[in-house]
Amino acid sequence: MTQSFFTQWTIERGEDDAFDVCLEYTFLSGHPGVLSGPPEHCSPPEEGEVEIISVWRKADENDPQAPEFPLTDDEREKIELWIIENPPEPDYPEDY
Repeated sequence: MTQSFFTQWTIERGEDDAFDVCLEYTFLSGHPGVLSGPPEHCSPPEEGEVEIISVWRKADENDPQAPEFPLTDDEREKIELWIIENPPEPDYPEDY
């Protein structure tokens, strides 16, 4: 089962345009791989995966009819890279 996470981000477009947005995304962590030892215990490194599900303006966060905030490809790539480098904290059960 894939878990959704939420975060906030500021999109800057030009000198005067800045938008605070909320993001819903999924995250699958990668692993560094195992490159030493017997071949049957080795595995190549895998990068994490991020899928941004939705983006909306923070000012509209309580409006269920708010339109999706469009991201440019560069903005999306920058956000995904930041999430991979700063993964979300796992949500452990209370009695863990």
